Amino acid sequence: NRELCPGLYIADDDDTNEDKNIIAYEEYLDETLGPCARVFAYHQLLGEESKPMLISLATQQTSWIETFLFTQLVQRNFIQPGMRKFMGISEESSDLSREEIFKVFTKVEEDLKKNDTGYLVGSRFTAADLTFAALSSPILRLQQFDSLMPSPVNFPPFLESTIDELRATVAGKHAIKCYDEYRFGSYDSQTLRIRKIKGGYGTAGTLLRQVAIRSGSRNNAMAMGLTVVAMVGVPVLAGMAALTHL
Repeated sequence: NRELCPGLYIADDDDTNEDKNIIAYEEYLDETLGPCARVFAYHQLLGEESKPMLISLATQQTSWIETFLFTQLVQRNFIQPGMRKFMGISEESSDLSREEIFKVFTKVEEDLKKNDTGYLVGSRFTAADLTFAALSSPILRLQQFDSLMPSPVNFPPFLESTIDELRATVAGKHAIKCYDEYRFGSYDSQTLRIRKIKGGYGTAGTLLRQVAIRSGSRNNAMAMGLTVVAMVGVPVLAGMAALTHL
């Protein structure tokens, strides 16, 4: 958003070509790369053979109740069909999304080569580069998110090979560079590490700020209730609720 982050837009006047090009690039990526990256990645992670990986990804630093609940829901296929339907995920949509991702990466590569500054628009890092890097993150296996990943990381083979292909492209390397040089911090366990970024933007020096990630009693109670649903069904839960009011 230009009003919130004016430093990511080159010109002072909305009518200038560079501003228009940056905004147009944002919109293009939002309409193509964003949804396609999600559909392709989720299709791979929602497969039967990917259940252990999906569970590991979704239960990092969660309470034992939430971990148990999510594991039950995934193992019993309670979550996957709904996600596929809601997001329009299928074998066909995944294949089309993968094709579109490579088309976007090809366009980004062409635009980078046209602009000898090494950026998508203008002579420095802008919202166009930021948008591309952010929307590419689910399909690039970025080191900045290593601490959020289970160990070892075992992505589905087709997703892993696609990630390797994309990381090797000019566009993929540009997204990785954006994270390496312009991301103001990285996440390490429960600590947000803030550092000075290239060009002088961001926080000077190094600052550690604790990020509390914990589950409250209300969340745990809801998780326990949903666990009962997952294991024994709604009628039993309804009966339990009725007994508590006798």
